[in-house]
Amino acid sequence: MILSIIAVAVDFADLAVIDLSKGSAPEGQAELVQQVRKALSEVGFFYVINHGYTPSETARIFDIASLTFDQISDEEKKENARKDQAVYRGYKLRKEWLIPVTILYSQPIGGLEILSEDNKWRWIKHIDNAIVRNFTY
Repeated sequence: MILSIIAVAVDFADLAVIDLSKGSAPEGQAELVQQVRKALSEVGFFYVINHGYTPSETARIFDIASLTFDQISDEEKKENARKDQAVYRGYKLRKEWLIPVTILYSQPIGGLEILSEDNKWRWIKHIDNAIVRNFTY
């Protein structure tokens, strides 16, 4: 099999990078508050870096979490599905989440685009070991 690589110009979204390592000092905390406020009010998306997990720890977390989805049958998942809609405990069936918060680990593959203020779709650039946060209302 021969694979072709095609270079295409891509428009990337200009997202704020929130560095949590600045939060250890009061002046850094104030700066983080302002950065997050601006990112949420202008775009709704931002990167989070220096969140405390190394790439190997993140990979281990994903390995452990995947067991929950890969090693448990759908029947057992249904048994553990929440019955009361007023509480947020237990397993939820697909398409049942109502919380407008997205937390994504940045990956070196294309896939996430956001609609910018100029009504153009822009790609999210990969930043190694960053988390992409989105809050919507």
